[in-house]
Amino acid sequence: MTQKNASHAATAPRVLVSGSFDSDFATAILNSAIRNLADNTLKHLDGTGVTAVIVNATSSTTSPAELIDEYDGLIVLGGSDVHPKMYGQEVENSCVYGINPRADEFEISLVRGAVAARMPVMGICRGMQVFNVALGGTLVQDVGAGTIHNVAEDNSAMTEHPVRILPGTKLAEILGDGEIGIQSAHHQAADRLGEGLIVSAVAPDGVVEAIELSDSWGVGLQWHPEDSNADLTHVDMLFKAFAAQCALHARGRTSAPTV
Repeated sequence: MTQKNASHAATAPRVLVSGSFDSDFATAILNSAIRNLADNTLKHLDGTGVTAVIVNATSSTTSPAELIDEYDGLIVLGGSDVHPKMYGQEVENSCVYGINPRADEFEISLVRGAVAARMPVMGICRGMQVFNVALGGTLVQDVGAGTIHNVAEDNSAMTEHPVRILPGTKLAEILGDGEIGIQSAHHQAADRLGEGLIVSAVAPDGVVEAIELSDSWGVGLQWHPEDSNADLTHVDMLFKAFAAQCALHARGRTSAPTV
């Protein structure tokens, strides 16, 4: 399954947007929420100068390596939990839900391929967790009850809380450092960081809310800037910055000498 925002010319940078759609392991409410957030992502990418194509991580028959060769940027969307076996653990908490190893393996391979190709990467919520796990990091399987991060058992509803963006980071270059309000829906979080990653935002309770690559352009956000109740100036700034990096990557690919 693919879906495009086809208003741009064929020469526009191509962005692959990966999500776990219509999963048999997720609730109908969560599947609907994921679809809505994907639609919002396409809407906000439209007008940034890229052509976005959605791929279903639960059912794609195209190899991640082929896809990385075809695209100039990667966004991994939110969704269900990453199976703990992907980061060397067993399921240790009854709150772990909707796990789909096929989708995990597909998106982890996409992220690893993109990072190896120095392709711009953005991970949103689950996508940030996939980003961390793909590079050898681990996750907190459950941050605990009564936190500021979620209000629904399957994380299908948003809650609002502040995060502090750390100075000197790529995220600070885009949004400025200091505190902003965000829309959040997660019960897991980054624990040990993957190779080459640094923390770029934290919640008031110390939970990691954003990570990024230190030596190339990759950003993971634990919140949902694309949610309809979020400050939409933030998603526009984030996606414009991402699109600009995709354009640079596309130019580098086309100008690279052939062997």
